[in-house]
Amino acid sequence: MTQKKLKHLQLITDSIPIITPSFQRDSFFKNGPVKLYIWDSFRDRILKAIPDTIPAYEGSLRQTQLSKNMYDSEILTELGHPKPFSLLEFTAILSHLLMKQPEGEEGKLLVNGYATIFYVELEDGRVVAVYAGWRAGARAWSLRAFAFGAGFWYGGDRVFSRS
Repeated sequence: MTQKKLKHLQLITDSIPIITPSFQRDSFFKNGPVKLYIWDSFRDRILKAIPDTIPAYEGSLRQTQLSKNMYDSEILTELGHPKPFSLLEFTAILSHLLMKQPEGEEGKLLVNGYATIFYVELEDGRVVAVYAGWRAGARAWSLRAFAFGAGFWYGGDRVFSRS
C-alpha cells in the first residue's frame, strides 16, 4: 500500500508494536503504579465509558510530529483519515505506554511539555482528541479529552494513529 506523503507532519515511527494483557480499569487508573492527574473531561468521556475489565490488545502504532500548529481536521486529513481508536483499544494502548514511562522517563510519550495526542471514538460515534502529557512539577501524567475541533495543536506535539 502506498503511503501518502506528509506535508506538515513528520513521521517519527511507522510501527510501534503494542501487546497488552487484560487488566482491571481501577487497578490502573485509581490504584495503579503510575501517578495520574485525570481531568474531568477524561473522567467523563473516557473512564466512565469503559468497562471494569479491559481486554488484551495487540496492534501497531504510527507516531508523527506536527511541524506547525494544526487543527484536528487538518491532522486527520494529512494522515489519510485513519480509523480512531476505540475506547478499549485506546485504554490498553495508553496503559502500556504509561507503564513504560511511569516517572516521566524519555520514551514514546512526550515529556518535554508538548502534547501526545490520540483520536478516540466514543460509544455514541463522536471522536475526541485525548491529550497525554507529563507534568514535571506534579510528577504525574496529565490526561484530558477534548471535543474534536475544540482548538489547535502546536508544532512539536505528536500524534499516535494506527500503523
